[in-house]
Amino acid sequence: MFRKIKRELSCLGEIKVRLAVLVAVAAVLGILTWVTCGNVTVFRRLLKFPPFSAPIPVMFFLWIVIYALFGLLAALAAGAEKCRCSPLFSAVASYFLALFWCPLFFGGRFFVALAALLLSLWAIALTAARAGRYSVTVFLLCVVLGAAEAYFFYVTAGGAILN
Repeated sequence: MFRKIKRELSCLGEIKVRLAVLVAVAAVLGILTWVTCGNVTVFRRLLKFPPFSAPIPVMFFLWIVIYALFGLLAALAAGAEKCRCSPLFSAVASYFLALFWCPLFFGGRFFVALAALLLSLWAIALTAARAGRYSVTVFLLCVVLGAAEAYFFYVTAGGAILN
């Protein structure tokens, strides 16, 4: 398994332009989404959040890393051409659904944000199912992204319940 991961990661050099562009675009769109949300710090001070919810700067950093990982997932899914049905669409769909979490959550629309996260988690699971048997790296990346989104689902559900 580790040899297969090493071989897949060594192939990243072949797609370095696509990889760099997709990671950069995903991260920039994530940053722009957070910046345009507005009143994030005020919102954080006014509402109650569940235990173990991260402060705003940590959440911002986590989401930028997650957005960059979504770009990596899209680049790897685009390269998974062995699949009859490409996992790229579900990878991109999961990214855009996760991208809308910030404005929905900080706009006070907790249940819509929860629905977007659930759909994003479903799309990540679909990506893992489509490409996982061909690419261990895509599958592991989907597991990391799924765990991160599960954490933000916890924060969102906790915010909805406590407020």
